[in-house]
Amino acid sequence: MLTDAMAAVEVSILESVLAPREVTEIVDLWHRFPSYMPSNYRAPRQPLQASVTGRTSLAPELGWRHDVSSNFVRTGGRLGRRDEPRALLSARTNYFRGTYANRRTVSASGIEGFFRHPQLMEAARVLFGGRVSIPAVVYANVLLPGQELGIHTDVPEFLGASRAGLPGWFLVVMRHSKLFEDRRVPIATVIAYFGEPKGGDFVYYPDGPLGAPVTFTPHNNTAVVIDGDSVFHGVDRVEGDDSALMSLRSDARLGHAGGRHWVLRSGERRLSSYASDDLRFSVSWKAYCFADSADRSAFAAGQARLPIDAILRRLVEELCARGRLADPDHHLSDAELAELLIDEFVPFPPANPGSPVRTNEHSGESKRALRS
Repeated sequence: MLTDAMAAVEVSILESVLAPREVTEIVDLWHRFPSYMPSNYRAPRQPLQASVTGRTSLAPELGWRHDVSSNFVRTGGRLGRRDEPRALLSARTNYFRGTYANRRTVSASGIEGFFRHPQLMEAARVLFGGRVSIPAVVYANVLLPGQELGIHTDVPEFLGASRAGLPGWFLVVMRHSKLFEDRRVPIATVIAYFGEPKGGDFVYYPDGPLGAPVTFTPHNNTAVVIDGDSVFHGVDRVEGDDSALMSLRSDARLGHAGGRHWVLRSGERRLSSYASDDLRFSVSWKAYCFADSADRSAFAAGQARLPIDAILRRLVEELCARGRLADPDHHLSDAELAELLIDEFVPFPPANPGSPVRTNEHSGESKRALRS
């Protein structure tokens, strides 16, 4: 699926993404959406795809993005802030999300124009040099004061292996193992920003996880175009009163309370309130990118499902080849194996408070060629 012609990665900054009327429509939609839920919920127990052993779960006690949350808590984020309680660190990266649309469902009336916006479609085409792109999903990320998004890469998809039947952390392991690249479907991500958040700079690593990070300060109606499955990125801390974070729980909900006011609740208990200007609001748009119509048809047909057992077997074989396991019959629990897979294959940038940081201050399009 990933051809040589589509392997170059670029990070671009776009300005004036939408017309003023379209900006107003997105902000109105943000306010009228019923509620936003914490992003790092524990994945519900669900059947896995095409297992030949009868396996029905894979470490269900771990969160959907266990790789991100565990790395953030362990390191204290890219700036190495480790002098806080574990619960507070977890709450800092447990931002809020709402899905507006995907290929099958529109959950927010009025998002249809953004979902198929011609400028976004063109940005996806340019990113990979592909000729065919299909919008996949649009979702909102909302960060409270004191929250940040740990450094990560996004959840990829493969022919026969997708988020429909596999945990996000597992798909990320598949991507960074580079063992399944011939089946990977390139995904373009456009992150559009609305409002003028206090803090919350976007940070990315254009030269790889060992290179210097670059920060971009979001402004209203700007966007980042990125291969989020390949380039490590995150969000620096949003400024403001973070006192409510210590009370944040998995059942928390952030809901609009009229005007430009919001209420954070845990069950029926009111935890805090915010003005719209206190929050960092962005909308992520993703599209599948195909080299040609044949690739598109193969993906749509869902050819050759990859059984979870076959994926695990290949990953375990690689762990043995690298000397991380002595024998394929390792007797590790699923959770122990998950930790080992993440540790070996996902090359998180090291936390380094003193590392140099470049600031992307370019107006228009800023492009840096990378190799995935």
